[in-house]
Amino acid sequence: MWHDPSPLPPGRGAHRGPPARGPAGSGRLRVVAGEARGRPLLTPRGHHLRPTTGLVRGACFDILGAQVPGARVLDLYAGAGSLGIEALSRGAGTATFVERDRLALECLQANLERLGLDDRGTVVRAVVVPWLRAAPRLADHDLILCDPPYLATTGAQPSGELVDALAILGQRLAGSAGAVTVVCEHHRAVTLPSRVGALECVRIARYGMTTLTFYRRAA
Repeated sequence: MWHDPSPLPPGRGAHRGPPARGPAGSGRLRVVAGEARGRPLLTPRGHHLRPTTGLVRGACFDILGAQVPGARVLDLYAGAGSLGIEALSRGAGTATFVERDRLALECLQANLERLGLDDRGTVVRAVVVPWLRAAPRLADHDLILCDPPYLATTGAQPSGELVDALAILGQRLAGSAGAVTVVCEHHRAVTLPSRVGALECVRIARYGMTTLTFYRRAA
């Protein structure tokens, strides 16, 4: 399912550097586990994407464990969809992917179709922070994955994407019924607060230069 509310306002996309040209390439990115285990994922050729590695994806979903099957997933800054697709492969009920870059989204849609997961995936072309402010029912999701762009060397985010997105999630999930888990992927140099609105940090896991910070909105 495809939703494209073009035109988009200015802002950071999934890529870092000049826009890519040309067809997608499969590269080394593969689904780690589940029904699509070992299947390759397309990424835009020439893009400076930083897709979540198989090691980090595997560790993330091993930690989430029983929270994944049947979950309603929201994948923010989705890129080519590796996190949300991993969730679907492991039994998530649905996944909504939000990304602004058209070439990344073309790969994402192709990945869903090639893996036979498109009936459970909704693709939204939008800038994440404004979309979060306007999204009608964020609390309808059980698992929210947030992996905004950052500089690989320092972890710097010139536009403050992660802080802004996390603040909106913490505010908008307050007073909602049902438990929600938010997983933020970021550079190890970045330290996130222990509490943001309705969200409380429940776990931090580090893998090389990458950190996963897990938040929970208690029911």
